Amino acid sequence: MRYTVIIESGRESGSVALCPALPGCMSQGRTKREVLKNIKEAIEAYIESLLEDGLPAPVERGRETVDVEIAAGANPSRKSSCPPMPVSTRGPWPQSSMPPV
Repeated sequence: MRYTVIIESGRESGSVALCPALPGCMSQGRTKREVLKNIKEAIEAYIESLLEDGLPAPVERGRETVDVEIAAGANPSRKSSCPPMPVSTRGPWPQSSMPPV
């Protein structure tokens, strides 16, 4: 199985990783290597727990991760028809589904 993992800088140090397809599945580490190792273990434990309880493991479908380069502010005469988006400091997932980090 493959799952998308989001890695963010920790508030004080290190990194925090979470798996959006598995609510509440998150881990942390001092280095990227450590946080990846830890989130992999957390995902495995999460899935094993579901299976032990007779529940299906979620399958992530329809998600693609791409890097997009933009040139914001490069053409000041061009007006956007889109309203500004609110800034989220927590990520693209619903606030209610994420426990405090």
